[in-house]
Amino acid sequence: PGSGDVAIFDADCDNGATINSALNVAGVTVQTGYIGTITQSAALTVGSSHYTQNDGVFTGSSGTAAIDINGRFILNGGTFTATKGTMTVGLDSCGSVTIFTVAAGATFTHNSGTVKFDPADSSCAGTASAFTVDVDTSLTLNYVTIAMGSATAGSDNITTAAGDKIIAAGNFTHTDGTLKGTW
Repeated sequence: PGSGDVAIFDADCDNGATINSALNVAGVTVQTGYIGTITQSAALTVGSSHYTQNDGVFTGSSGTAAIDINGRFILNGGTFTATKGTMTVGLDSCGSVTIFTVAAGATFTHNSGTVKFDPADSSCAGTASAFTVDVDTSLTLNYVTIAMGSATAGSDNITTAAGDKIIAAGNFTHTDGTLKGTW
């Protein structure tokens, strides 16, 4: 698949897949019924069509290969192990939007890497935006970085959903935007 394509893994596909060279796609959709494993060993860039996983297994790089999601990360089911490098999640949007979801029953493992949230609202001058991280009660990440890009310089916020908590086992770095919720 190319930069304009959504890579789809469906129930008819029971083979695993390996990302062994840099891959840039519009989106990744892992549908319910997919029983394979997607293994990342090179950089993965996902565009504004989001990363959505409902089943199967994603195994991130054991090295420094990055995952850069320029849309929403939605883990409704299955198992996702992030890269040992940096996984970046964010999109450029106005208003209120959930950018990171880990639903009940899904498994997210940090793999000792960094998860960086970098949402932006570059086209929303004068209007603050709210970006939400929604997990099943709590989620432990290794290193966490919040680096919001904003047309409204510092008035945007990133928040955890009501009752949710993000735990940083390692360093927590915050460079821009207002934090709300429990971090």
